[in-house]
Amino acid sequence: MPKQGSFMKWGLFTGIGGLAIGLGWLSWMNYTAGERVTEMREEIVKAGYPIHLKDLYKDSVPDQDNAYVEFQKWKDEISAADIAVSGNANTQPPFLSEPVLSPEEINELAAIIASHQVMIDEIVQAAHKKQLRVPLNIDKVEEVLQELLDRSQEFRSIARVLSANVRLKIAQGKQNEAMASAIAILKWSQLIAKQPTLVSYLVATAVRGIGIHYAAEVLYAGPVDEASLKNLEEVLLAFDTNAQWKSVVYSEIPFFVDVFHPTVPAATRHFWFSLNSEADYLYTMKTVAEKQLIQDGVFVTAMPNKDSDFGKSWMFASIMPAMNATQEATMRVEAQTRCLLALLQWRRQGGTAEDIKQLNLSGAWAKDPYDGGSLKFQTSEFGPILYVIGNNRVDDGGGQAIMGQQKDVGLLPLAMQAKFAKESE
Repeated sequence: MPKQGSFMKWGLFTGIGGLAIGLGWLSWMNYTAGERVTEMREEIVKAGYPIHLKDLYKDSVPDQDNAYVEFQKWKDEISAADIAVSGNANTQPPFLSEPVLSPEEINELAAIIASHQVMIDEIVQAAHKKQLRVPLNIDKVEEVLQELLDRSQEFRSIARVLSANVRLKIAQGKQNEAMASAIAILKWSQLIAKQPTLVSYLVATAVRGIGIHYAAEVLYAGPVDEASLKNLEEVLLAFDTNAQWKSVVYSEIPFFVDVFHPTVPAATRHFWFSLNSEADYLYTMKTVAEKQLIQDGVFVTAMPNKDSDFGKSWMFASIMPAMNATQEATMRVEAQTRCLLALLQWRRQGGTAEDIKQLNLSGAWAKDPYDGGSLKFQTSEFGPILYVIGNNRVDDGGGQAIMGQQKDVGLLPLAMQAKFAKESE
């Protein structure tokens, strides 16, 4: 019996000792994970970026500097004008979809634009404001992200309405007015890009692509005065891809910290695996944000290899698709921007150049950002086709490769697009 009692006592002490060791180990794991989170947060703050929504939105923007004031004022009319010019699920008007409009269609579009002219004029002026700040209730953090996403999508309507105005002004021979609206689209893209979250940035990138397309149409259509060309050039040169990339990646962090991480059950939120996940996320985002997309005018890979120490984290795998998509969209619009600058120079020289060398381009903007070579230039009866080789690093011939296949990246006239489309039928 004493032996049995000693055995039970020994077992009890062993169990208590094992439990103590386990709890000590768990406490140490929780502590070290918490220290990792604290260290990463401090590094991000030292880099000049916030980790909380209240800090992301702590600055107030005066109404006179905030383009959101005009957007809110004209929101319903912008939506109505958008449906009129671009359609919805039930109607598909030709104003933005057809490369060539008939006289009757131009008259119809003119009537639509005239009914919204005051709104369009104010939206064009608002594009030149300093900020775009959506008023948010930070006290209800669970609603912040959805509100930002809703607003970002609504800004696309501005681009479509202004695009229709560009087409109308070109048809009316009012090149400078057309260019003013195209520039406004580009300026709105810069404003939208200042909104946090990758989704807002992707919307801004899409709007920038629209602005590039319609600015090119103005340049293809005929002469533009030097003041308008200068304004376009200044806007295009103001795009800082590396700075935008860093800003948008860092801006995602407060949403994880204040919106997503709090959804973890409270009972496990401060356990090592939850804290490690946050630390991995912070490290991943900081590392990606500090990578440059462009060096010496050429694209570099911002995302590490999945087999690297950094890439082995499950957190890296979870964000990689979104980051890769953002990087690819950024690269394409950057390449199109360079082609537009070359087209601008072609128009500035009188629209007579027949070779890329005749444009006398220089600096980083003159490079094909995919391989560091020169931009590609092809002649056509409707104007030059300007392009770069694209992500596959192969010259696929420009032309049709710029269209649906998305191999080469560049610009070509609407009439040329229509010709290629007909040839492919």
